[in-house]
Amino acid sequence: MNNQTGYPKTLPIFIGLYIGLFFPFQLLFAQEIGLELYSMRNQIKQDIPGTLAIINGWNIKEIEGGGSYGLPREEFKKLLRQNNLKMVAVGADFDQLSANPQAAIEEANAYGAKYIVCF
Repeated sequence: MNNQTGYPKTLPIFIGLYIGLFFPFQLLFAQEIGLELYSMRNQIKQDIPGTLAIINGWNIKEIEGGGSYGLPREEFKKLLRQNNLKMVAVGADFDQLSANPQAAIEEANAYGAKYIVCF
């Protein structure tokens, strides 16, 4: 049955269901899940290649890091590529950013990172 507007009375129900059920799933699948490498600080100290492989196995593609954990930078970047990991942000502390912001920018650029996270 139609109301005075000419729309079926059930239209608001369908719209509500669409927004309430479909929209949250869109949000869930629209986002990339990343990982801060600091979360794996104990594991990465013991086994850098193995830790990156574990992260890749979790189907995580984006990471926040900084530094190469004692490896030459190019070797670490090669491990990232092998594990389909992209460093989207590097971390820098406030003192480093205050004293030499250009160094943090260069670190981010070396990894192709778009962001610098200050902590």
